[in-house]
Amino acid sequence: MPRARNRDLAEIFGYAPNDLSPTARYFWDLEACPFISKKCSKYNHDQTITYGTCSVRTKDKEIIICPNRLYAEDFLSIRNVVADAFGTNVPLFDFSEYLKKRKSIKKFVVALGQNSGREINVGRSLSMDWVLALIENKFLIEYTGIEAVSYTHLRAHETPEHLVCRLLLEKKKLKTAI
Repeated sequence: MPRARNRDLAEIFGYAPNDLSPTARYFWDLEACPFISKKCSKYNHDQTITYGTCSVRTKDKEIIICPNRLYAEDFLSIRNVVADAFGTNVPLFDFSEYLKKRKSIKKFVVALGQNSGREINVGRSLSMDWVLALIENKFLIEYTGIEAVSYTHLRAHETPEHLVCRLLLEKKKLKTAI
């Protein structure tokens, strides 16, 4: 099947497909994810081939398609979403940091998702890769979700409005005690 025009793999196992460095080849040989230091979880349907695809390139940008890629550079992508959704002066904690600091800091965002607490299920049939929850004075004030979409889904949409890392910025105002 021919590839869609102007689209290509940007990263495989955390490195450019043409990167022949020993470090890149090490992760390829192990079929490992450098962002979570574990075996890659992206397989074909019968789990005989590990894909290792982290991000793809459209004609004008790179797009993350694996939620584990969001761990890179100390959660830089997630920190950018936090700044967009809640402002730049709000600290971000993963679940383990949240457990340690929840009583000493009045306002913060906790990132819940893969490898940070648990998978996030919304209702019976919907799940999110990440939910970012704004906590203030022990109350959940707002939250937003991040969902990474597969390469197949990306290829099905030809317009830039269909972003792979969709930011579901439907902020919910809640007054629920944590």
